[in-house]
Amino acid sequence: MLRIGAGIVVGGGLLVGVVFWAVYGWVRDSAPSQAAQVFLSEHPIVQADLGEHIRLSGMLQGKFSDQRQTGSARFTLPLSGSLGKGMAEVQLAKDGGLWRVTSGFYQGRDGVRRELVAQEEEGDDSRKQLVHAHRLYKSGKSQEAIAELNALLERFPDDAEALYWRAQIRARLGENDAAREDILRAVALKVDLREAYQLHDSLLAREHRWEEIIHAWTEYLERHPEDDVALLERAGTWHHQGDEARALEDLKRSCELDNAQACALHRRQTGQ
Repeated sequence: MLRIGAGIVVGGGLLVGVVFWAVYGWVRDSAPSQAAQVFLSEHPIVQADLGEHIRLSGMLQGKFSDQRQTGSARFTLPLSGSLGKGMAEVQLAKDGGLWRVTSGFYQGRDGVRRELVAQEEEGDDSRKQLVHAHRLYKSGKSQEAIAELNALLERFPDDAEALYWRAQIRARLGENDAAREDILRAVALKVDLREAYQLHDSLLAREHRWEEIIHAWTEYLERHPEDDVALLERAGTWHHQGDEARALEDLKRSCELDNAQACALHRRQTGQ
């Protein structure tokens, strides 16, 4: 169980502070935290109150426990958008390797605390198939997992998350052409998983398709402007394309969001 938040006292000098921020960054970018942020940014109550460009606006607090296939998490998240600021509390559960929000509350600009309707339960047919496919994959049954995803996509051909997972499995099996086809469709459908864009980046980079990679990262960053990892990834693509100015700009932004790797690369390139 890992806990982090404003209640932690940081002392003992610079080293402890650096360690604290490294741990905090890991929690902020963790899978349950990302799932919570996506859920909140897409929830109609939050959208109605905060408008566009909803993002984490301060230090989240909470705890989570992760045992690969199962887990639980609870977070308090300060949010901001084009219309103002709010505060959310969410609980999450992990089943079959996938995180989902089970309950939540939101207090907006009017000070009223409202309950947020959680994501659909596993009983939802498509969700159940996706969880089952993920379990098969994690247990080493890749072909069975693909068959489960094939069945799901026959009924729901525009399920972006299912396309991403099938692409991921196919890439692991060395079926790169099929994986590329799936991930291109998932990205076109605006799948909202950073890992999907990293896979898209990896598969298209082999063919030096830098423009397409940059376009995909840019669309993702329009929805998640404070994702330091995505900024770091796009910086690498700008570098491969030969645009060092834009690469440095993304490295600087990523560093400002406490990405240690981006800070090191930015110092190496600028000497600052």
